[in-house]
Amino acid sequence: MNVIWLRKAPTDAFAEVARVTGPVGQMMAVWDEDALCQLAFAPDQEAYARGLKVLADQCGQMPEEIAADDPRRTALVSWLHASPFETTPQPAPFQVVGTPFQHSVWGLLLRSRPGQTFTYSQIAARLGNPGGARAVGGAVAANPLAVAIPCHRVLPSGGGLGGYRWGTENKARLLEIEAMKLSSRSRDADSDGV
Repeated sequence: MNVIWLRKAPTDAFAEVARVTGPVGQMMAVWDEDALCQLAFAPDQEAYARGLKVLADQCGQMPEEIAADDPRRTALVSWLHASPFETTPQPAPFQVVGTPFQHSVWGLLLRSRPGQTFTYSQIAARLGNPGGARAVGGAVAANPLAVAIPCHRVLPSGGGLGGYRWGTENKARLLEIEAMKLSSRSRDADSDGV
């Protein structure tokens, strides 16, 4: 994965934005030049408009809309819809702003396999902080790249889906898509060996 890890947002950031169709609905994608820095669910025009206002407040100006045929946009849409088991090239570098701890949580999730899930406690333990499940939860909730950094793969140790910044329905659907593709892949492998 090509990731630019930042501790704070660039002061000269210039946002370009596009509404794209992701695996479970409409999303807002934000680039700072050629790096993808935000990917969030925006299920309707109202949510998209709210996201634009937040970006305008952050950048001091309204972000520019990317053309429908812009290669960044078309590459992102293709990548979002590719099977998570294909070796589809990452559509752009990811530029993520966060603390070193958030970076470590997001990095672990980026290295996870489709269909693999973790509990908050398991991630905390892997990062050498066995009592840090709440801190992991905070990092997961602050993920700026929905789907791209697969925070939907993190579940509570008590069972169930837990929360999800972009709605538990989206989390359930993403996990279902990965499970179906994993099952299909396993069936294909079994039939190849027969």
